[in-house]
Amino acid sequence: MISGPPKPGFVIRYVYDWSTPGEPAPAAEKERPAVIILTVTKSDARTLVRVAPITHLMPAQPDRAVEVLQRTKARLGLGTERSWVILDHMNEFLWPGPDVRLVPGQDPATIYYGPLPPALYDDIKRRLLGLLRQGRALARLRDG
Repeated sequence: MISGPPKPGFVIRYVYDWSTPGEPAPAAEKERPAVIILTVTKSDARTLVRVAPITHLMPAQPDRAVEVLQRTKARLGLGTERSWVILDHMNEFLWPGPDVRLVPGQDPATIYYGPLPPALYDDIKRRLLGLLRQGRALARLRDG
C-alpha cells in the first residue's frame, strides 16, 4: 500500500521505462531502484514525480551519472555491485502511479529503500540542473 506524499531524495522500487520520448514503451521493463528527484503539486492537487534510475551498468557518459557509494548501497539494501544514478534519462508520472512497487523482503511492506545522504542528493540535483540547462537530459512522461 502506498500512502502519503512522495519523498524527494528517497529511493523507491519502480518499473523503469528506458525508451525515448516519442518511442513506444518497450514490452519488457524492469523493476529497479529509482531516486525521486523532484515533485510538483499541480493545480488539480495531483503530484507529478520525476525519478532517475539506479543501474549496475557503467554509464557510457560518466559525466551524466553519479556513483552510489558502497556504504549507501549497503544501508539501502541495494547489493554489492557498483551502481550509478543516471541523470540524463528520467521518468515522470502522477503519484503514486501503477509502476511503483513494494521493495521485496521489507516488513512492514514499503515502496522505499530509504533516503540518499543529503550531500549525494544535493550533488545529483546540482549536476542534473547543469545537464538540463545544456539540453542534455530528458524525461519521459508515463501515461500509467
